[in-house]
Amino acid sequence: MGGSVVGNSHPVKLSELVCLLERATGKKAAVQREAPQQGDCPPDLGGHLQRSETARLRPQTSLDEGLKKFVAWYRAADPVQRA
Repeated sequence: MGGSVVGNSHPVKLSELVCLLERATGKKAAVQREAPQQGDCPPDLGGHLQRSETARLRPQTSLDEGLKKFVAWYRAADPVQRA
């Protein structure tokens, strides 16, 4: 699984993000690998976005901790449907 996402001021591999989400949810992801899609950002663009848009931000929460908090919030909004 290729690609990266900008998270907490630094790029994170997509495979790492999936692992973090699995850990936060306690569920195994159903990953379907496909060729890059039209509209996917090239890796160098992610670096540009990181420098230009997030350089002023000073995140206080790690991506891992933020995902855990998001999952808890999401599940609390509708505990029956989102367990």
